Amino acid sequence: MVSIQFRSLFWIGALFFVSCTIYEIELDNPVDSEAENNPDPPALVFHPKDTTVSVNSIFTLSAHIVQPDTGYAGAHLNVIYDSSILEVDTLFPGIFFTDSSSTTPLFVWDQNEESVDIYIYFLDSSITSLSGTGHIADIQFIGISAGKTTIEYDLESCELVSSQDESMIINGKRGCLVTVQ
Repeated sequence: MVSIQFRSLFWIGALFFVSCTIYEIELDNPVDSEAENNPDPPALVFHPKDTTVSVNSIFTLSAHIVQPDTGYAGAHLNVIYDSSILEVDTLFPGIFFTDSSSTTPLFVWDQNEESVDIYIYFLDSSITSLSGTGHIADIQFIGISAGKTTIEYDLESCELVSSQDESMIINGKRGCLVTVQ
C-alpha cells in the first residue's frame, strides 16, 4: 500500500515538475528607469527600441524623457537617422507637455539632412515647468530603402532647460534599431 502511494506521489510530483515552465521576462518599458538596458536617469529614450517595417511604410517612434531630478520648462532634442534608409514624415507633440489644461507649449521642429531638431517649451506664466517621466514627441518615419539603421539622440546637441533657463545634465540615451525590408 505504501509503495502504491509513493509511486502515485512520485508520478504526480514528476508531472507537476515537468509541466511548469519558467519564463524569462524582458522588462522593456521605455519610461521605467529600472527596466533592463535603460540608461541612468535623467535620460532620453525611444520606444520601441527596435522595429521592422516594409519599404514605403510609415512607422511611429515615441521620444520619452525618464525621471529628471528637477522640473524642466523645455527641451531640445537632436535625433540622428540614416537618410538613405529613412525619411521623416511628420512630428507630433507628446502628451507630457500637451496634457496641461492651462497652456499649450511651443512645439517646433527643423529637419536637416540626417537629423531632426525638436524644440518644445512652455511660454506661459501659469505653468513654468514639469517634473517626472513623460512622452515628449512622436516622430513618423518612412522606410525608403531596405537596410538596418539606428535612430538615436545626439546628446552633445540635446538639452533640457529649467524655468530659470539653466541647462540640465542628461545622463544617457537609448536609441531604436530599425530594419527596413
